[in-house]
Amino acid sequence: MFTTVMQELAGTLGAYGGEDLAKNISTYQKAYAEQDNAASNFSLGVEFDGSTGSLLRIAPAAIVATLYRPFFWESKKLSTLLSSVESLFIMMFTLFVLYKAGPLNFLRSIMRDPVILYCLLFALLFALFVGATTANFGTLVRYKIPCLPFYIIALYLILDRSRKIKNSPANDGTV
Repeated sequence: MFTTVMQELAGTLGAYGGEDLAKNISTYQKAYAEQDNAASNFSLGVEFDGSTGSLLRIAPAAIVATLYRPFFWESKKLSTLLSSVESLFIMMFTLFVLYKAGPLNFLRSIMRDPVILYCLLFALLFALFVGATTANFGTLVRYKIPCLPFYIIALYLILDRSRKIKNSPANDGTV
């Protein structure tokens, strides 16, 4: 049953499923590197050789790029500057939730609530593949739109759960 489902999924996803995924990411990165429009292109700062291990090495940089870039100093156009304000807000909100919840309650909330876990996993996996395959700020800003609501919802749920834990009469860490 599992094998059948995975074969159907791989067939449906085409080039984005199965073993060729890392190779396709490498192809996208090379295509962006060959473009002359350097004003809106960016680099992850990590070399990608097309292997799965290399994909894991670029994962943090790709996720950060998707969720928090472009930075202010990378803005050369008004549209990029507006996107950097959005990215700064998301970064500040992430740090605020981490501070308010505390690292331990932050992780507990993720592990104990399947909705938070789903939203965060979807957002981070989506961010990984968008960040790994995109090297242009204009494209990045458009492609990251589907993962942002899931990421923001996960943060709000973590914040809400931590407030409930802190305001509970027993304050035993369970909600």
